[in-house]
Amino acid sequence: MKKSFIILLYIVAAGLFAAPSISLNADRTDVVLENSSDYGLNIRYELSEINSFSVNTEEGLFDQIGIPGCTYSTRIGMAKLPVLRKLITVPLGAEIRTSVSGFDETEYLLADFGINNKLMPAQLPVPKSADPASIPFSYDAASYERIGYNSTELIAFEEIGSMRGMRIVALVLEPVKYDPVAGKIRVYNNITIEVDFIGGNLAATQYEKERTYSHYFESVLTSSILNYSTDSSRDQLTRYPVKYVIISDPMFETQLEPFVEWKTEKGFEVIEAYTGDPNVGSTTTNNTTELQPQIDKTLMYEKYEMPDPAYLEEVVMIAGMDGSHGSTWGNGQINYGTENYFNLAHGITSHTYLYPNSGSNSANIIQNVSDGVGYINYTAHGSSTSWADPSFTIPNINSLQNSGEYCLAVGNCCLTNKFEVQTCFGEAWLRAEDKGAIGYIGGTNSTYWDEDYWWGVGAGAVVSNPTYATTGLGVYDGLFHENGEDFSDWTTTTGAMIWRGNMAVTEGGSSRINYYWEIYSIMGDPSLEAYLGLPDVNAANYPSVIFLGVTTIQITAEPYSYVSLTKDGEIYGTALVDETGVVDMEFESFTSPGMAKLVISKQNRQPLIADIEVIPAVGPFVVVESFQINDDNNNIPEYNETITLDMNFENVGVEDALNATATIYTEDEFVNLTIDTASLGDITAGSIVSVTDAFEIEVADNIPDQFVITFEVEITAATDSWLSNIVVTFNAPAFEAGMMIIDDNGGNGMLDPGETATISIPITNIGNALAPEIVAELTSATPDYITVTNGTFNIDALAAGEDAMAEFEIEVDPGVDPGTTAILGFIATGGEYSITSTLFPSIGLVFEDFETGDFSQFDWQQGTFGWEITESNPQEGIYCARSSVISHNQTASISVTMDVPMDGEISFYRRVSSESNYDYLKFYVNGTMREEWSGDV
Repeated sequence: MKKSFIILLYIVAAGLFAAPSISLNADRTDVVLENSSDYGLNIRYELSEINSFSVNTEEGLFDQIGIPGCTYSTRIGMAKLPVLRKLITVPLGAEIRTSVSGFDETEYLLADFGINNKLMPAQLPVPKSADPASIPFSYDAASYERIGYNSTELIAFEEIGSMRGMRIVALVLEPVKYDPVAGKIRVYNNITIEVDFIGGNLAATQYEKERTYSHYFESVLTSSILNYSTDSSRDQLTRYPVKYVIISDPMFETQLEPFVEWKTEKGFEVIEAYTGDPNVGSTTTNNTTELQPQIDKTLMYEKYEMPDPAYLEEVVMIAGMDGSHGSTWGNGQINYGTENYFNLAHGITSHTYLYPNSGSNSANIIQNVSDGVGYINYTAHGSSTSWADPSFTIPNINSLQNSGEYCLAVGNCCLTNKFEVQTCFGEAWLRAEDKGAIGYIGGTNSTYWDEDYWWGVGAGAVVSNPTYATTGLGVYDGLFHENGEDFSDWTTTTGAMIWRGNMAVTEGGSSRINYYWEIYSIMGDPSLEAYLGLPDVNAANYPSVIFLGVTTIQITAEPYSYVSLTKDGEIYGTALVDETGVVDMEFESFTSPGMAKLVISKQNRQPLIADIEVIPAVGPFVVVESFQINDDNNNIPEYNETITLDMNFENVGVEDALNATATIYTEDEFVNLTIDTASLGDITAGSIVSVTDAFEIEVADNIPDQFVITFEVEITAATDSWLSNIVVTFNAPAFEAGMMIIDDNGGNGMLDPGETATISIPITNIGNALAPEIVAELTSATPDYITVTNGTFNIDALAAGEDAMAEFEIEVDPGVDPGTTAILGFIATGGEYSITSTLFPSIGLVFEDFETGDFSQFDWQQGTFGWEITESNPQEGIYCARSSVISHNQTASISVTMDVPMDGEISFYRRVSSESNYDYLKFYVNGTMREEWSGDV
């Protein structure tokens, strides 16, 4: 029978502050850090009032009390009492001792304030993926029969872990004691706590703090850790630039170059680790086609190059459907966001959908996004492929029409970033080409109602209309930072949003703290700063020219702007503008003239991107201005040819260069310099001299395609000399072999015992130059299974991008057992270029139809709850396999291991009937989930 207590509990909870309250003689609940040092701290707690409301449960009527700014104790089944948690940082290796040096103590008879029932017991956290009716009500009857007050400590501490090199501990204050038999509470107020750090390694503590410093984390650390102080020992040259690490498969290296270039220009020291090891971590793309939209959309957004940015003034805020939690948890979170921030007072129009009306507005929500919005936030149920109700699915994303109007999407719901599926909901937002989002934040597993509420709003009592004064800092507060928060409390990036939200969960005292740090993730760029409304121009002043040798320039910009100076893809200087709006940026001096790039960025401001000319202050200075390649064909440098270079030399100095000469150098094995010196004559200041066929180069006949050589050119005049680099990319053939095609006399596209067949292998010239004639060969490494009767095939020269088919004749031995795998070797050679591959054709079809009436055909392995053979509803034949009958939180599994030496296809028939979005049939290959189904499919 379904339990009704949860629904009643949350309907009544909306009236949290309507019941009588107990005044505690403070204007607001506050925690004051009176002093702090490396050896301890003193804290004063002030509590404002106690509120109450009634809760109807299956165990009868209870009352729940709360203090604004507090969360609750989590002793399941025992009285749920107010708790105030604050995080502190503690020296590494130190012992913690706490003592109470002063407090006021008052007893209250609860009946005097209309609180006539026993206090509500603490319940298990409710995951959004669970059916509330399936969660039992927890009630520890023995704890309510004990005479006297509960004996919990007034102050305690919990080890949380390590964050940015710091040891983090939670101080837990329980200011209310409860006597359930007498119906009384004892309240401690105006409490002074002394915390002493005994011992510890202060040098190691300081070293770790300095080593992990980043201003992008200052906002979360300062606002969340009571005794955190910004490290003032590091100057700007060591604080900045911020490091940005990219770990990627090598196949994406070239494609990521524009993204890396922009991040460098913006002032990030980009560290690239291109590795093919699949155990390094997860990515949000399987191939270059899926990656390119993510790069294009992010660069358009961050550079503020969208066709019409007016869409940024609109957002969508959704409290989804849940009969137990929608009206308080869901509406409470969204109400907080729209009442305080996402509104016309901030230049934002919010399309707001609250429970229960949200359930009938799926089409309107999708249309809002398709029309263009800057931000969308949903809280309720989800799956790996959708927001559940109102429904928003991957096909809905793929049908959007918001080209050039990309949003940041946040899903406080289950499973939407479940990256082990082929394409999860979060990934779909980013992979969608010319539509979708530039970032998605969500959970890789089930999320919880209390914790998601705190994540957005901040730690505090869950109500339908929370206020800033009664909650801690949540993501919304950090994003808008307009309530007097210091710059160090601002949440400016998507990465900081994760931190701010998870810190709110940590402050709330959840039993799922580590879990939330594990599951909440970002699809997209963690350094991206979302536009909240239409951003203003960042009014800035900067020099238009920088002289060689100069190491400092002054820049004025809006306070807390980040400034970066780069040239030729390298960072020369970065700085953070302080509250004065002025910064004297120190940088490494330029050693050669040219054009530097200045980028000034700040949250909710248009980025300023400007070129600054770098010139010498005295004397001549000759550089390579440009060059042109000549050959006997297409003026493109290619393998096995001789090329010459037409050179243009410019004197960018302030005096003439007399009797100049130029010499080209390289030690690369794929080229030979046959003419390496050119006479330039006199070059007047500011002029350009052109030399035809200045240098001659022979290119090897085996140089790889797209091989890049950097040549050094030294220009001399009198006693002066200058170096320039020129970069040349060489074209050559490159081959790729496609999938094997079987044309057999049986006509089924498979090899069978005793038949002859034609094996066709497509060959493509994926290089960038014409390939010479190609000879392709096929051999058999398993002659007992397959004999190659015609193993050589000639192909004419292939142009770049052109393909041809190599065809070979084979015979299969009639005695081969079905399911046997043969081995064939393939090689195609054109000049000095070749491609080899090994083929593993299967002889005969491998299939399972369960027509043996059992699992004996293959070595099937069953889990604790397995599968069974049945005659009910087979696709064909008599038998099929069906999962056994299981209950809540149980899994029926079946698996088989086979040796599959090459890529192929697997297919099967399936029928699913389960509770939609709760129970799933999941299919795995090599431990990775490839697909899942739920409902009736």
